[in-house]
Amino acid sequence: MNFLNINQTSNFIDCYEPSNSSREIRFVVLHHIQANSLDHALYQLHENKVSCHYLIDDNGNVFELINERDIAFHAGKSYWQGVDGLNKFSIGIELISNDPFLVGFSKAQMDACAELCRHLSKKYKITPRNFVGHSDVAYCADTLMLDRKQDPSHLFNWEFLANNDIGIFPKISINSNYDKIMFYPLDCSSDIFKIKNRLKIFGYRVNNFDNHFDEEMQILARVFNRRFNPSCYLKNSDSWYHSSQIILNKLVS
Repeated sequence: MNFLNINQTSNFIDCYEPSNSSREIRFVVLHHIQANSLDHALYQLHENKVSCHYLIDDNGNVFELINERDIAFHAGKSYWQGVDGLNKFSIGIELISNDPFLVGFSKAQMDACAELCRHLSKKYKITPRNFVGHSDVAYCADTLMLDRKQDPSHLFNWEFLANNDIGIFPKISINSNYDKIMFYPLDCSSDIFKIKNRLKIFGYRVNNFDNHFDEEMQILARVFNRRFNPSCYLKNSDSWYHSSQIILNKLVS
């Protein structure tokens, strides 16, 4: 596919690590950046001393900012599938949205994102599980728990990507019982331990393996629901639903 090169490398002189050799690329991390224009997005990246490999605007234009062989600073403290620090092994893609939590992303953007991800998947043989959101992988340095970032928001259409052969989004039958809460914060059950373990197997960072629906389990529920169960995320993000359990079982079968 064709990319628009706007020669922004000089603006990211302190925000990426040049590399003269090939690197192992195993992940694609998807982000949103709240901005009113391309220039506004570039300004924010520069001001925050971060970078990405690709930037997709509302019209579906794909801009290449950093060469794929170079390490962009986009994921920060991050973990997925046993890998701590994803920048070295990933491609970072930012989608511009003037309001990612209310407006979301345009069809042109999602079409471009799907095409770009298919290109990267074929080029680097990236497995579906390793197309992740920043929210899935970003953890806090002090607590080691997730939810340091919320992008690419609950409005990002992961189902659309999965229907276009990118990533994973299990479909479940519609049933009102599925929307009932299975576990609330402060609950205690041996099944909660099993949930934590299965979340770890799928790829998430989990620190406390016990039977308690503790603070970390609330965060894990929030992050998981944001990605895989957005309708329940909007109802009560920090609880574990029967539908969440069904989805997780399909992810880790």
